[in-house]
Amino acid sequence: MRGSLSFPHIRCHANNIQLGCYLMQKLESTLRENQLPHKRAVECIGLQSIAETPKTWVLNSQVHVDERGNTIDPDCSPYVWLGQFIEDDLASSAKLRKKRRQPLQKLLESLKPCYQANSPAVLLTFGAQVLCLHYEGIHKDAKACVPAAVVFGDVSTGKSKATRASLALLGMEDANLLHSVSDTKAMKVTAKSTTGIVIDDPSDHSQIAEKILHHFEHGKSTTCSATYTPRCTFITSVNKECLERLASLPPRQVMLLLT
Repeated sequence: MRGSLSFPHIRCHANNIQLGCYLMQKLESTLRENQLPHKRAVECIGLQSIAETPKTWVLNSQVHVDERGNTIDPDCSPYVWLGQFIEDDLASSAKLRKKRRQPLQKLLESLKPCYQANSPAVLLTFGAQVLCLHYEGIHKDAKACVPAAVVFGDVSTGKSKATRASLALLGMEDANLLHSVSDTKAMKVTAKSTTGIVIDDPSDHSQIAEKILHHFEHGKSTTCSATYTPRCTFITSVNKECLERLASLPPRQVMLLLT
């Protein structure tokens, strides 16, 4: 069967196979001559896992960062943000604000007057956030398990502020801060993001223990009912009562940060 493809100045008579071959030839010729960029759809918030492209972090439609920490113009990025590709429970992460932030050096300089003797603990909290960011690489490349960071101390010692500051390093202090762990929300978030989350002052120690095991085992623990495979781990700030109830966990699963 013969068909016709008509434009104002072009007329083509060909069967489906001939027309398909012609269009593919024109497409390949255009790609060779113009070298149009080859882009992939963003698959999650944070580090993209496609091996064929340079390591790229995508925090929202406008903030793309390369492996050296330099921002990339979204038009030049190897990834494209295709609308609201994530579920409703991650909608806040898609609306992260693009804003200028003080350099890391100024942030570190402000720790001493604010935290005094607690400054080393805050630095360790920042280090725990870096551990969250490299969670997948540690599991895949180093073949090692990643402990969850538990920040504890007396009331009003700045535990929550320290964890929020660690999230602020990537502009996540609002989107990735959770207060409830009574459901699977935390596991849903860590399955779709590589930027790490904070569970602030949880009251249910059993839920925290379950999530520590789930993330430590990279989602493979048979005792966890959730089927989400985590792509990052979390930091949680707890009071001493909750910490005492978590004492039964194996030490290698928990990294304690004293404030």
